[in-house]
Amino acid sequence: MFDAELEAVPGVAAALAGLVAAGWQVCVGTSGSRDATWRKLRRCGLDGWFTDEQIFTAADVAVGKPAPDLFLLAAARMGVPPQRCVVVEDSHHGVAAALAAGMPCVGFVGAVSRPGQVADATVTLVDELSGLPAVADRLVPR
Repeated sequence: MFDAELEAVPGVAAALAGLVAAGWQVCVGTSGSRDATWRKLRRCGLDGWFTDEQIFTAADVAVGKPAPDLFLLAAARMGVPPQRCVVVEDSHHGVAAALAAGMPCVGFVGAVSRPGQVADATVTLVDELSGLPAVADRLVPR
C-alpha cells in the first residue's frame, strides 16, 4: 500500500526549495530504516533534495528518539551547531529528542499528528509547511 499510495505532504517540496534558497542545509533524521526512507523519498518525488550523507537513521546511533543522539549526530555531520539547527517533527518522541539536543523545534501537525501529540511550550506548531522557511528564520535568526 505504501508503494502505491504514499504521497508527499502538501507544501513539503516548496518548503525544501525555500529553505535551500535561503541558505539552509537540509537533512532527514528518522527512526525508520535507510532503505525505507529512500523508498518513501523516491515515491514522493523528494529524493532529489537529499544525498545519502544527508540521511540519518536510528541504525546510525546506539539510542534512538526520544534520546537526542540522532539529531546530535546529524548536526555534527552537517557541520552545524545544535542551537543553529531547526528540527521539524510530527511525534512526541521526536520533539523530545530535538529539545534534549538543544535544537529549536517545529511541531508539524498537518498530516498524521495533532497538537496534543507534539505539544510543548517551547515548540512552534505549524499545520502546513509552505511557511517553514520564515518560521526557521524566526527561530534561528541569521
